[in-house]
Amino acid sequence: MSSDHPPLVPSSSLHASRRRGGYKWGVFLACAIVVLVLAGIGFRSYFRSGGENVPQLVSRSRNQPPDPRLLYRGPFTNINPDTAFVGDAACTKCHEKIAASYRRHPMGQSIQPIDAILDRESYDPAHHIPFDALGARFSIERRGSEVWHRETFAEVTGQPPIALEMPVHFAIGSGTHGRSYLTERDGFLFQTPISWFQGKQFWNLSPGFGEQSLPGRPVGVSCLSCHANRVNHRKGTRNRFEQPILREGAIGCERCHGPGERHIESGSKWDIVNPLASEAGKYVLSADLRDAVCEQCHLEGEERVLRRGRDEFDFRPGLPLRDFWSVFVAEEEHGQAVSHVEQMRESRCYQRSKGDGKLGCTSCHDPHVYVPPDEQARYYRARCQTCHESTPCGMEEVQRRQRQPDDSCVACHMPSFRTIDVAHTASTNHRIPRKLDKQEKFSPRQHFAAVFLKPYPEDVLDANDADLRRDLAIAIVRSMLSRRASKVPQLQNPLPLLESALTNDPEDVTAWTCKGAYLQAMGEGNKALASFQSALERNPKEEKALLGAAETSYQLRQIENSLEYWQRLIALNPEMPLYRGECALILGDLGRWDEARVQCQACLRLEPNNVAARCLWIGCLIQEGKKEAARLEFQRVEALKPANIESLRARWEKEMR
Repeated sequence: MSSDHPPLVPSSSLHASRRRGGYKWGVFLACAIVVLVLAGIGFRSYFRSGGENVPQLVSRSRNQPPDPRLLYRGPFTNINPDTAFVGDAACTKCHEKIAASYRRHPMGQSIQPIDAILDRESYDPAHHIPFDALGARFSIERRGSEVWHRETFAEVTGQPPIALEMPVHFAIGSGTHGRSYLTERDGFLFQTPISWFQGKQFWNLSPGFGEQSLPGRPVGVSCLSCHANRVNHRKGTRNRFEQPILREGAIGCERCHGPGERHIESGSKWDIVNPLASEAGKYVLSADLRDAVCEQCHLEGEERVLRRGRDEFDFRPGLPLRDFWSVFVAEEEHGQAVSHVEQMRESRCYQRSKGDGKLGCTSCHDPHVYVPPDEQARYYRARCQTCHESTPCGMEEVQRRQRQPDDSCVACHMPSFRTIDVAHTASTNHRIPRKLDKQEKFSPRQHFAAVFLKPYPEDVLDANDADLRRDLAIAIVRSMLSRRASKVPQLQNPLPLLESALTNDPEDVTAWTCKGAYLQAMGEGNKALASFQSALERNPKEEKALLGAAETSYQLRQIENSLEYWQRLIALNPEMPLYRGECALILGDLGRWDEARVQCQACLRLEPNNVAARCLWIGCLIQEGKKEAARLEFQRVEALKPANIESLRARWEKEMR
């Protein structure tokens, strides 16, 4: 089962999923409630990391840790949080040449309005559009300066097709490896199911999409924080943004150099962070601090947890990343690292280099310069030779060029491999294997049901750091739930760590919500609900806590309470079909048909292939005596070809007699 949106009803009930179908009308509504209560709805899917890219929760307690930006005592003056951001245009006035070069770099094109790239895209069969997947046909249509992504789920004789159209507003990614696309619905952002894959030059299903995410995958601030310079996210919500959504577009100057207000006024080199600034022949920033500038986005780990009291955009160049984010990696059997940062740190080049000459991201990559494919072999060979000129390759040039005519160092020592989390895409091995025969032994990390998490890098572990233990507990729960694991490693029970964190800071909404999610997954419904309610007492509009409370209340047969939580979720996020559908089903159970009709229609507008919602709509029509309309609607259910169509047809015939 995909975890992007849990089904409207559990798989053990009559309404297994929108593809398997569901039929809920007449007297069956009263009976089905017992089945639904016993089966329950899994909360674990909501906490999936990496697939849904969901926003980190931010607590605002009375017991806040000190702000590391206020504790800074180094030479740069723009780290203080009072220093304002000024935008790329202000930087361009003095740095026009660098700014022009940077705009051609992939980071300078990390997010763009769709109309900025219209002339670079082709929507035709030669590029695999339309294509079929997950029982639907996907197509793209350009309408003047607009682009629409369309999903057609079924054709119905004599009726309009069952289809969903999404206007595209933003393209995520420069296109170097590919692009994904965002649609906005009244301030709520969703990723569409269609992506462009540059390597294969074709359109296909977006990475990680399953049937449950076809209405669009919610895109939160944790995703946009590494694709956009700054955004206007509404705290506590999953994917809601104020207008303008993008304060600035693609990753810009101040993400790597810090806010520019003071530097614009003074021109002083100490009023802006330059990661490569030197004084008396020495770098001002240590190698770790230089790398932290890149790692704010490029060090993913197995889980990243925003530190207590911090926001996604609080990090300032010049400070350690660990002051803002706790990063955890999985200690798995074969020990393979996934992210480029982890791989680089395992390389012999990194481990043997010292001091100012320590290998780092900018040893090979100039973030201001885009290197075209036909120049990459020469460019990166020159980078390698800055360290290896005195110790050249052991293979003679003639022999090397027989393997690689362009004499590329990277082709042999940083071979590409297929990624496991992004289909149709390759990544580069940053472990820099010295011997050519070692490249065959490298494989990306596989995913297991349960892992042992540890902080990364390990030297950041402080036995006295209560917040790090709190972050570890949150990471354990997220990893367990995202993997749908039945247990966690015995030595990593998160509950004592969470309870300790809440003793330290009872106002920690993130910890309360995470504790509730863990207890809910462990079958401790009453305790889970109490934890969710504790989170909501501190922030009544915390979306994750509301969702947990809605689901857990239903499992505990507190139907009216569950309905109230679903209604609060709809008020908070009216664009989520899950919320509308669950609310509609409960209203139908309670015989509140007028309200059920409203929510059912809203759900079908957002998710027209939802069989359970269509069956409920048939129930609404039968209640009104509109049997002909109900008959036509059942034809649409048949066209969707749910797996349980025979049982649905038998029930349908009985109800229509």
